[in-house]
Amino acid sequence: MALLGGGVGGAGNPVGGSFTGPSLGLEYILDRCYGYTGSVQTDTTPQTLLEFTTGNVLIVGEITCVGATANNGAGITAGAISVFTLSFNGGEVARFKSDTRSASDWGPPSSTYPIIIPAYTEVKLEVLSGDATAGMFTTCLIAGQTFKTRD
Repeated sequence: MALLGGGVGGAGNPVGGSFTGPSLGLEYILDRCYGYTGSVQTDTTPQTLLEFTTGNVLIVGEITCVGATANNGAGITAGAISVFTLSFNGGEVARFKSDTRSASDWGPPSSTYPIIIPAYTEVKLEVLSGDATAGMFTTCLIAGQTFKTRD
């Protein structure tokens, strides 16, 4: 089942269980959860990558953010800085920076960070990139284990 406020990218139950594509939502499979953004065109204005509301579960997992990379032959070595902002209930809780420019010492091209998401939390992940060139994309994923809370 897709969570409240989320998309329905993959079948969220053990019966359907097949991945049908990325979405804004988070999906549950037994005591695990995941969310994939797919490739998102970079822009110099914030782009929403994931947006969902958790149910009565605590989520302990990881978030992986991949910076802007080109997806065409002419600019395949091109890159840019991307800043990912994670918010809970409208308040910023973390920022992650990726830098995919050539010979850059500013930051890693992708990073994985541990996260804990409380029950009944509105989660939003946005990205702001330093380049809006056509063919430049970012991506992100969340994967974790769920722990049911008492109601």
